[in-house]
Amino acid sequence: MDMEIISVYTDDDGVEDGVLARLEKDGKPFSELITLATTTLLVSEGYMEDDELDVPNVMDLVRQGEKIIHHYGVDRPFVAGSVEMPSGKRKKLFIAMNMSGKYTIMLPSDY
Repeated sequence: MDMEIISVYTDDDGVEDGVLARLEKDGKPFSELITLATTTLLVSEGYMEDDELDVPNVMDLVRQGEKIIHHYGVDRPFVAGSVEMPSGKRKKLFIAMNMSGKYTIMLPSDY
């Protein structure tokens, strides 16, 4: 039985709604692998303040996330790992392939 798709919620929709944020500055991505993050992660963990990304902290987040992806292999659609937050505490994060074939990094509660 074929099922008709009624609606699709895209990455662009998520960015427009404020659920997702592009990890870039002046249109240039911080990473070729991780291009999006949930705003909940960014705001609650000190990666964003007053709608502005804290570039050094976000770059550190991206580097840590890339290490996790490379550990499991870039062909995996979903990985999880522990990342050191700006506070110094470690938290488990999920990293899932998004619609562009790149990755979105998020808190487990955002999944």
